[in-house]
Amino acid sequence: MRVKTLLIVYKEKDEAYFKQLKNLIDAKDDSDKTVGVEDGTVRTYKCPESLWLEHKAKGREKSLADKIIFIDDIKDIKLSSPVYNKYGISYGPIDKQQFAVVVDEKYAWDDDTYFNFRTELEHLTDDGTISEDAMANQKKNQKNRKRNGMVAALGVLFPVAFIVAGGMVAKNLADAKKNADTLRNQMLYFAITKVYLEELDKFMKA
Repeated sequence: MRVKTLLIVYKEKDEAYFKQLKNLIDAKDDSDKTVGVEDGTVRTYKCPESLWLEHKAKGREKSLADKIIFIDDIKDIKLSSPVYNKYGISYGPIDKQQFAVVVDEKYAWDDDTYFNFRTELEHLTDDGTISEDAMANQKKNQKNRKRNGMVAALGVLFPVAFIVAGGMVAKNLADAKKNADTLRNQMLYFAITKVYLEELDKFMKA
């Protein structure tokens, strides 16, 4: 199968989420079945929003890659028919070439909804914990990851202390609201991980 190119467009402040998605895509996490995108079929390229707007102004944005994914609030990018819309998170194809991930920072959380969201988030992050040994092994074996791809990306990007302290999986809504960025971080991490696991392979092969 031909390797397809994926341009990841993100705001400069969200570079960690470009890295998260790239790490997931690059992870050798397939065994008896495909996990996320099929290993070796996607090559990623980074594109901060400012660079994307430069290319767009020159009318060459669609020639940059086979597929394009937008992470959150990118100028003039609208998602009208999401395939997922829950917890203030929506994502889906804009057309056959473009895919968008959007989070609503003004989403009206309540304690029960946040509890359900946190439960799903913890499931994605291996119950919110990664051993120090596992993290060390990940750094030594970047090209031969045998652990689940989303856990690999989490170990590289988000330190264990940050997770345990509540930065990624705050124990309740009150804890999450103590830091203005916490909820958005959780929502983006959750969204990108789910997109990788459930939608990206189909989008890339469409």
